[in-house]
Amino acid sequence: MMKQRTQLFLDEGNYAELRDQFLADNLQWIVEFEEAHRQDKVFVSAHNGHIEKTSASLAGYKSMGNYLDELYGSEYFAIGTDLMNSEFQAINRGSDERQTHIIKNHNDLVDAFSKVEPNIFYVGFEKASESEKLLDIISNEQKMVNIGDDFRSWHKLLKMFYTIDMIPKNSYDGLIIIKEATPTTVIE
Repeated sequence: MMKQRTQLFLDEGNYAELRDQFLADNLQWIVEFEEAHRQDKVFVSAHNGHIEKTSASLAGYKSMGNYLDELYGSEYFAIGTDLMNSEFQAINRGSDERQTHIIKNHNDLVDAFSKVEPNIFYVGFEKASESEKLLDIISNEQKMVNIGDDFRSWHKLLKMFYTIDMIPKNSYDGLIIIKEATPTTVIE
């Protein structure tokens, strides 16, 4: 890990792709370690941009999920998240302070579930594919929330600054949808 971190600092021009390659390598090591101890599943939680299988980011780097999908095929089960209304905290690298932001996101996918009662719920794409209408939605580009830890107030002005166009069915195996998200409390 120390060698990887040093390599990241030395190769800043290729930081994002190298970082996700290291994430995939480290997860592969964990899987092999767990298999040696008779465990057959590993659960990892990360940002959508790392989990998704298609490297949809406009930054043009290969995501950890893309590496893992190539390595494990159908054994890699990716669950993304999307939000309707979100209040969240993010750091503003210009001031290095955490700020609270509020965004709204609507696309055909989250809107199809707007009347679902729970605030947080899971949509499995295998089951959703049984509905012609849902299959059409998850098979076509959606503007899905894509927010990292650096977010500025002006990012809210254009949806392109906090969403990414992606085809859900190609990127994930399922999706957790959160209708009203609230920020976590950051303990410094």
